[in-house]
Amino acid sequence: MKKLISTILLFLLISADNIISEPKNPVLEYCTGTWCPTCPCAHRVIRDSILAQHPNTIIISYHGQPTSTDPFRNFNGNSILSMMGFVNYASGVVNRTSSPKPRTFWVNDVNNSSLDTALVNVSVIKNFNPSSRLLTATINLKALGNLTGSYFVNYIIVEDSLIATQNGNSSCIGGSNYRLDHVVRDMINGAAGELITDIPWNSQQVIVKNLSYTFTAGWNPYNSYLIVMAYKNNGGSFNLSSIQQTIKLRVSENPLAVNNISSNVNGYFLNQNYPNPFNPNTVISYQLPASRGEAVNSLVMLKVYDVLGNEVESLVNQKQTAGIYEVDFNGSSLPSGIYYYKIIAGEFVQTNMMVLLK
Repeated sequence: MKKLISTILLFLLISADNIISEPKNPVLEYCTGTWCPTCPCAHRVIRDSILAQHPNTIIISYHGQPTSTDPFRNFNGNSILSMMGFVNYASGVVNRTSSPKPRTFWVNDVNNSSLDTALVNVSVIKNFNPSSRLLTATINLKALGNLTGSYFVNYIIVEDSLIATQNGNSSCIGGSNYRLDHVVRDMINGAAGELITDIPWNSQQVIVKNLSYTFTAGWNPYNSYLIVMAYKNNGGSFNLSSIQQTIKLRVSENPLAVNNISSNVNGYFLNQNYPNPFNPNTVISYQLPASRGEAVNSLVMLKVYDVLGNEVESLVNQKQTAGIYEVDFNGSSLPSGIYYYKIIAGEFVQTNMMVLLK
């Protein structure tokens, strides 16, 4: 009997237009701004609820408003804010299935979408050259059923661990040393993306796209991700164009590229070195909170790397208790260039970039 049921289920999966299903990663697209006093509460919902319950959820953080003072508002493709109907901050849309909703709806919408199946498979073969900062990728898009309509693909660069001054209030705590994650840096092929196909797309047919992209100076590729989103344009509101599948890949698999986005990072800080650029001395400061047991008398490692990922100096390698620490770094023996400093403290790992300019 069990074998018969399994056979029937398999038949149902492949018989309807030859559809072969796979899990769909939930996607939350939302608008936020450093000027927005309630946005830190939205960030907390994402960190402590959505990603804690559904870690495969892909978060896309569009900063605006375009006329505001937000330092991350002027990204290529920021017309997405009006296309998605983002007016109230912070509001968001899960899997492009509704108009924008306030943060109180997000967890439920992600829960409801967690069992959705994809109709397009997305796979990527990528390479990142740290010297030229060139990202190249081959994107394979495969139909998992006989599909009709107009299908598009977006390539989006997001960056984690950006430090800025975030407005807040008594309930939604901001600050001058506030960490921002999932920040959209570039919608490489525009807000609407580019056409995959608008003719019948046969089951298992693969359409190949190629990407070549050079990272802007000042962006940290080791804390950045490439998001590839395939969606169907249903001809109506853009926030109802159904997402078929989305994947997120770290730009570089360099050992530096480690970043914890769970709630465990709450209260930790690795500050931007000061001054930056520097010659030859700079100060790196960080904070270990008392509220997290793993940071109390835990092993802390702080190391400096060159752009190729070679360790050039170990600054800290010892157990430390909760507190704020400062470390002097002298780069007199190093050539001018971009360097990265990485901290590991308990489960918290973060990498920042600094520039030695002689």
